Amino acid sequence: GDGFAAVFGRKFGKTHVPINKVKNFEGTVMGLLFALLGSLVFVSPIRALVASVVGMIVEILPLPLNDNLTIPLASGLALIGCSMFLPV
Repeated sequence: GDGFAAVFGRKFGKTHVPINKVKNFEGTVMGLLFALLGSLVFVSPIRALVASVVGMIVEILPLPLNDNLTIPLASGLALIGCSMFLPV
């Protein structure tokens, strides 16, 4: 979803995210949608939604680390957390 967020944010972004003025709301929403669609191939819908939301939250945070590292780590940890609380 991160790549799609960047493309759509640059092309259609008009509303900046309050916590990170570099990111656009439109790009974040499209990134979430594409991350969800891609995740559905591999995991259940609820897990896909959780991982996608966590990934996009991490994507908009102004962290000093590269988001190509933080997004997969955070999404993966969210999926591990899901496996502890949600049935297979």
